[in-house]
Amino acid sequence: MAASLFCTSGCCAAVSVVSGELHTCALLANGAVKCWGGNNSGQLGDGTLVDRLTPTHVAGVSAAREISAGAGHTCALLAGGGIKCWGLNLSGQLGNGTLDSGFVASDVVGFSSNAVNVEAGGMHSCARDAVGALSCWGDNSVGQVGDMSSENRPVPSSVVGLGFQVARVSAGWRHSCAIKSSQLFCWGSYPGAAQSSSVPVLLSSFGSFIDISGGLAHACGILPSGALKCWGYNGDGALGDGTTTDSTVPVQVLGLTSDVQSVHSFYGHGCALRADRLYCWGANQYGQVGDGTLVNRSAPFEVPLDRVYAVGPGHFHTCAAADGGVWCWGHNDFGQLGDGTFRSRATPDLIIDR
Repeated sequence: MAASLFCTSGCCAAVSVVSGELHTCALLANGAVKCWGGNNSGQLGDGTLVDRLTPTHVAGVSAAREISAGAGHTCALLAGGGIKCWGLNLSGQLGNGTLDSGFVASDVVGFSSNAVNVEAGGMHSCARDAVGALSCWGDNSVGQVGDMSSENRPVPSSVVGLGFQVARVSAGWRHSCAIKSSQLFCWGSYPGAAQSSSVPVLLSSFGSFIDISGGLAHACGILPSGALKCWGYNGDGALGDGTTTDSTVPVQVLGLTSDVQSVHSFYGHGCALRADRLYCWGANQYGQVGDGTLVNRSAPFEVPLDRVYAVGPGHFHTCAAADGGVWCWGHNDFGQLGDGTFRSRATPDLIIDR
């Protein structure tokens, strides 16, 4: 069952979609944000703790230009360069100086007008400013904030050693990675590392990257050639190389050897966009890969959607923005598929019709 959105003015087409552990959010073309699914920590931002089976408006957020979802929190980058976050805040991942969960969006301290990107991880968040300086906040138990400490940070703290001109940042489950001058740096409990680090570590042997995305215990990156490689834990096939063998170094994702536009990982599965086609692989016990089965996939599957331009893998579900609207599939025990039911699906279902 599709859940239609209604706007009083402007276009309602979704331009981006992200998924957390139990919830999903879509950024609309008019700058509004709608979320649905589990709301036990206020991660839907509607001022309540009520789960929503269909999309609901996020209070106090307008003119958003980017959204990102963590395990139980959500953040939005606003057109003026400010950042607002809402939801779970036990580790300070909302960045508002408190440890109180937020049922409505609140401002991130220090980012009122100068942010260009925000990334929500498991229980921490990171943001880049206009000159490419990077700050992180929230859970820092394994050094994922990158400020030479293991103390949780309820306000943004500068990542040491990277300086300016950071081009990309990814906040994984308990790690962070950044790209500067095509070089890859990671910190926290990052995939492939023998031990965690509270400062960025240059992974010089990995080569050059132009984009990066981290999941629970794996990460994937796009090379300048457009090829996609992944590394880390592979028990569920999250590396996409046709095996279930872990790797401490990047391995080639089968079939995605060129022209990959973006890569997105969250927990135990991942998805990539190439030529407006969507490919997913990895853990699939709830159908989150979208291939109609509940069998893990160690190689990419082309999800049967046309003209896909955004994808948001969650914990055990996935949603994508395509030419026809927003589609979701996978686990649905909290309504995170947004179709008005609690029924899980192993193939895409239209949630928001443009």
